[in-house]
Amino acid sequence: MVEAVIKDLGEIHARLLDHKPVVQGEIRFFIKEFEGKRNDREQKRLERINNQMKDLNEKVFPGCISLMDKHFQEAKEQLDVSNMMCRRLQKQEEDRLESKPLEKEKGKREEEWKAFLEQLNEQRHALDSEHQRKIQEIEDHYAKLKQTLNKQT
Repeated sequence: MVEAVIKDLGEIHARLLDHKPVVQGEIRFFIKEFEGKRNDREQKRLERINNQMKDLNEKVFPGCISLMDKHFQEAKEQLDVSNMMCRRLQKQEEDRLESKPLEKEKGKREEEWKAFLEQLNEQRHALDSEHQRKIQEIEDHYAKLKQTLNKQT
């Protein structure tokens, strides 16, 4: 008897106080409405982005690629020259180490090392200034491209 009463109370409680099905229905309705409105905005946004990407692919990227090819080749050539100089200096240093004892020539090698570091520092400064100039050229070019792109949109 007590068990039947407890069971009935549980059913009454579930029917009167359990609002999960109603809340879940409201949530489903809200999500459906939200997604419907959002999809329209998303579709317009995606179409606009697609058009911008087509413009970039047709107009901007070919110029950018040619500029990159040109500047990367110049940078590669400069790095190759620097590498050759470093290898030559390394070979000279190895030849000196093989032919003379280290203790006798320590002072001379330190002076050569200082001269090498100064030369390397000068070359680095020259490369840095050239690099900054090239970066400025690229930034100016991209600014012009951005202006033309902004004018077209």
